Amino acid sequence: MSLVLASGSAVAGPVQWNSFDDLVNASGSIAQTLNVGIRRIGGAGDSAAVGGIAADDGFLQPVYMSEAQKNAYNVAVGDVQVDIFNKTAQEYLAEQSILAQDNFSAAVDAFVNAASPFIQATYVNALAAQVQASGDAVQVNSCSHICRLIMCL
Repeated sequence: MSLVLASGSAVAGPVQWNSFDDLVNASGSIAQTLNVGIRRIGGAGDSAAVGGIAADDGFLQPVYMSEAQKNAYNVAVGDVQVDIFNKTAQEYLAEQSILAQDNFSAAVDAFVNAASPFIQATYVNALAAQVQASGDAVQVNSCSHICRLIMCL
């Protein structure tokens, strides 16, 4: 699917493309309802093939498209149309840049959190190696105190 963006927006600052998310959700809800309906009709057809009769007791009621589904879909389509015609390519790229920066920041934070225990262990190893090489009892006590502090973090 290609998306053509028309220039000419007067929007100040980035606007999120939530309308596409809303459209995906609204159309997905309708597709799921349709899928359930198709399976129910198929089941009734299989039952009829062996002499069964589908009861008229609201069997298909749960698979009717609701007013809320219809309204959500229509609103989402309208919002997408507004976004397509009001948002410039520059606005879209600016939003994507902000999103990429946020994702990068989250990735760096996750890496730092994951790497911190290894960094601490490397530091403790370096201190222990210094103490081992020196054989100094004062330095042993100092290293022991530092190691306890680090392990409490």
